[in-house]
Formats: sequence, C-alpha cells, structure tokens
Amino acid sequence: MPLDLGLPANIGKTAQQTAAAVALGQLRELQRNIDHTALCDRTLWSKELSPVLILWKKLNHEGSLLPNKDTKIRAILTKIEEKSLKDPQESPVLSFLHREMSDTLALISTIHQHLGSISKLLRGTHALTPGVDVIIQSLLRGETPASWLDCWSAGPEDYLNFLNVLMRKASALQKWVTRSEICVPFISPETAFDLADLLNPAIFLNAVRQQTARQSKVPIDELKLVSKWPSSKLSQGTVSVQALRITGLQLEGACFEGGKLADCKITSPTITELPELILEWTPKTNSDPLSAEDSINLPVYFDSRRCNLVTKIKVPCQTGSQQTWIQNGVALFVRSF
Repeated sequence: MPLDLGLPANIGKTAQQTAAAVALGQLRELQRNIDHTALCDRTLWSKELSPVLILWKKLNHEGSLLPNKDTKIRAILTKIEEKSLKDPQESPVLSFLHREMSDTLALISTIHQHLGSISKLLRGTHALTPGVDVIIQSLLRGETPASWLDCWSAGPEDYLNFLNVLMRKASALQKWVTRSEICVPFISPETAFDLADLLNPAIFLNAVRQQTARQSKVPIDELKLVSKWPSSKLSQGTVSVQALRITGLQLEGACFEGGKLADCKITSPTITELPELILEWTPKTNSDPLSAEDSINLPVYFDSRRCNLVTKIKVPCQTGSQQTWIQNGVALFVRSF
C-alpha cells in the first residue's frame, strides 16, 4: 500500500502521468534520430512545419504584440519607465514590469522573425541560412530551439507548449502593464496576483522585497517572506500595503482541507489548487503568523518539472506531521496554463 511506503494514496495517478511523460520523451528521442537526408527534405519540411506556422498565426490573430504592431504597449512601457525614475518608492516593481514586458516582446519578435523566414523559405522566396537551418532541425525534432530557451530558460522544452504558454503569459502580462499605468500604488492587498502570468515570478518577488525595504526603511537582508492563510483569521489591519494577495498556487503530494495539509485519497487529483493567501516581506524580528510546530516550509516551483525554484513558503499542517509531508515529496507550483 502507498501509505505503508510513506507515499500519498493517489500515487498511482502520478505514476501514470510520469510514465506518459517518459513515453513522450522517448518519442522525441526517436525523432532526434531521424535520418539526416530526411531532415533536408523540403517536402517533409513543408508538411512538418506548416502546423507551427498556423499555430503562430492563430496565437497572434490580434497582432498587438508583434513587431511594428506593438506601439501601444511600448508607449505604456515608456510611461512606466519615466514613472519609475520619478518615484523611487515604486521603482523596483515598475522596473521589473518594464523589463519583463520588454524581454517578452523581444522574444516574440525573435520567434516571429524565425518563423517568418521559414515561411518564406517554404514558399521559395527566401534562401536557407545556417541560422534558419538550426531552427528548422529543432522544430522537426519537436524541440524548442536553443535560441528561444536562451531568452526564457524556464520555458517548456517542446516548442508547441512553449509557444502556447509564452503567448498566454504575454497576454496576461500585458494586463499587468496596462494596470500599472492607472493604479497607484500598483501593489495593494485588494488586488489578486497570479504568479503564473509571469515568465520570471522569482524576480518579481525580489522586486517586491526591494520595494518593501525602501518603503519601510528596513535593510533588504533583514526582511523575510511570510505567508498568511485564510485559516489564520488575520484582520485586514495586520496586512501591510506591500502585501501580495496570491491566487492560483497548486499543490502536489497532499490535499488542503480545513485550512491545512491533509492526506490524499485514492480518488484525489494529483494536483489541487490552493486558496488565496497573503505573501508579505516583513522584518525578521517580527513573529511568524505560523508557528514552526504547526507548519512546514515547502518549495514553490515554476512548474511540475520541479527544475526552477521560485521561493519557499510556510504551509499550515497538523502538529508533528512535517516528516510525513517530506516523505510524500509535497511541493507547490505556479499554476500551469
């Protein structure tokens, strides 16, 4: 039985998902071993690459984030940059938004250029260059090109997922940027933030840390990140103006019932969504909302691959149950698109 081995009761579902992921990886490995002469077959190129060109066109049907059509969002970015220079109290988060959106637009521009060159090549109006050939070979193997991953290292390794997730995040991030122009301050406990909207959520949390240090006049190294959960029944007055109301975090290896971690059932989903919580940078001298006996410090990863750590937060649990959750490999993730 899973429980006898210190595993969650629904481990069978996780094993099935892992097996499926391994099978997909093996299929990609077979694709990597395609004969080189086939990789130079223009007919094959047209057949295999048409879907990605169609997908890219579909994802950008509005075109507002494409080169030469992104003037509106770039105008807002210019205002944000000017605003951050005038207001040191808000500048860390505003500077992050400017950099995050600018880098996202640059990546979209790079992809658009690469896929545009491939489209022209397939139509016979563009010559094959070594750079385009490298992109084509990666796409034929189902891989995200290395030059794209250089711009966003945490991105998915298969290109279809990479493109879908990138454009969804870009669209969500665009709303953050637009809101920053009209909302002062940008961060307030009344506004919910979904870290899944960002390509680099760890950098965002650090920007909030810097901003909190400036506003509270506390050295940045003397701040700690605390989590406040609905079960703590904290009043609004105990939440600072720099507190983040976080939504959409997901949990694997346990369930969350009665305001704390609970054992999974066989029928439980492998991943469950957590309730909204408050994340707040506060002086290390302040007491924690959760005691060490009634909580466990869990990692928050960028996605279910558990490769990129975003942060660690305390999660409520039954007194003395910490070792159980460690054995179960319990972890949190930023919500997947």
